[in-house]
Amino acid sequence: MSALVSFRSSLRGMGWQRIQRGLSTAVAVQPSVRLVDHLPPLGNGRIRLYLMRHGETDWNAKGLMQGGGFDIPLNNKGERQAQALKEAFEGLELEVIASSHLRRAHGTAEVLLKHHQQAKSVVSLDFGEMRFGKFEGKEEHGPGQKEAILETIARWESNPDYRFPTEHAEQVGESASAVAFRARRGLQALLKEHQDAQHIAVVAHNRFNKTLMGSLLHRCVFKGQRIVQVGSCYAPRSLCQSLHPRETIVHHPPHQGNTCVNVLDLVNGDPTSPEFLSCAKWDPIMLNFTEHSDLYEQSA
Repeated sequence: MSALVSFRSSLRGMGWQRIQRGLSTAVAVQPSVRLVDHLPPLGNGRIRLYLMRHGETDWNAKGLMQGGGFDIPLNNKGERQAQALKEAFEGLELEVIASSHLRRAHGTAEVLLKHHQQAKSVVSLDFGEMRFGKFEGKEEHGPGQKEAILETIARWESNPDYRFPTEHAEQVGESASAVAFRARRGLQALLKEHQDAQHIAVVAHNRFNKTLMGSLLHRCVFKGQRIVQVGSCYAPRSLCQSLHPRETIVHHPPHQGNTCVNVLDLVNGDPTSPEFLSCAKWDPIMLNFTEHSDLYEQSA
């Protein structure tokens, strides 16, 4: 009897249908939605920052630019996403949960606070979304809009002080450098106020998060814009390698979306020092974790 025939006979003896059922079960196994199952232990003397984007709003769903000028609350899907986000933090003890003052971010943070009642709650204007000037309230992908927005962002490579243009006095346009400055200022104040905390969460916004990560990891606000935060949550591994040479856990290249989690470790730096903003060293540990929201989308 040939080896192949013998192998087939063995399969029949074992019950091929049972093997098929076993394979199907193995394929159906879902990855863990818990961050603690994916992250390395926190090193001695380090502080871990969990930087998140808020849940969905009706304006997100319609493709309208909210910016810091429009305070749009979470929609029903966004509230469910926030509930899914709490699953990601099971097994982790958050000591501080901070957020932007805008309802979409603060509402997401409030869901986490209900499940981390020992955590201190902080709301900061410094964590608000960038002001997009004349583009706020308009369709991001409307006629000529996307090209004009990308043109503004492209200018930041040579001039990070360039502001989003405005059409009248009531509109406010911010530059990447201005957002990075207030973001780092707010983060330093948060770390200084809670020096004993090791696990700190910040719920903020699309462009804010990208600008802050570029500033912290590479001292370059323009590089942070390469993380596209539209739709589902993703980021290119090449970005992580350009930000830091060490291995970084990256989920689903190349977009980042609602309730995604980015994890950065403060390796060294004294937040009470005036030199903190220029000398602190951060490691990117994980970018764009969305197992919780992916599972939510599959079950919706």
